[in-house]
Amino acid sequence: SVLLDGVPLDGMEPARLRREVAYAFARPALLGTTVEDTIAHGPWTASPDAVREAARAARADGFLTLLPDGYATPLADAPLSGGERQRLGLARAFAHPGRLLILDDALSSLDTVTEHHVRRALDARAGSCTRIIVAHRLSSAARADR
Repeated sequence: SVLLDGVPLDGMEPARLRREVAYAFARPALLGTTVEDTIAHGPWTASPDAVREAARAARADGFLTLLPDGYATPLADAPLSGGERQRLGLARAFAHPGRLLILDDALSSLDTVTEHHVRRALDARAGSCTRIIVAHRLSSAARADR
C-alpha cells in the first residue's frame, strides 16, 4: 500500500489527492487560453501573484515577458521551445504546491545553467514536501539525496 503522510492513497478522496500532488513531465500538456491560464490551471486557480512567482522560480518569467502580450499572450500564439514548455509545466507545479511533487524527466530539455537555477528554486520551496524525481540525465540523478 502506498501512503501519503501515513494515509493510504486508496483511502483518500480523489479531490484531496489532486490538491496534495503536484507534477511536471518532460512533455507537459499545456492547457488554458493564455500563458497565465496555463500556469494557473490546476486543482485550484492560482492567483496572478502566485503565477508570476512560480514562473520566476521555473525561470520562465524572462521569456514570458518578451511575448507580445506577456502573460496575457494566447497560448496558441506563443512560439515555445521544448525547454520553455517544460518551464511552463514546472511553473504550473510550483504554483500549486502540495505535499508530494513528482518530476518525471521534467528538467531534461533545460540547459545546465537553467537546470541549476530551477534546482535551487526546488530546494528553497521544498520545505516538508516529498519529491520524486525521475531523471535520465546523470547529473540530475546524482543530486538526489536518496
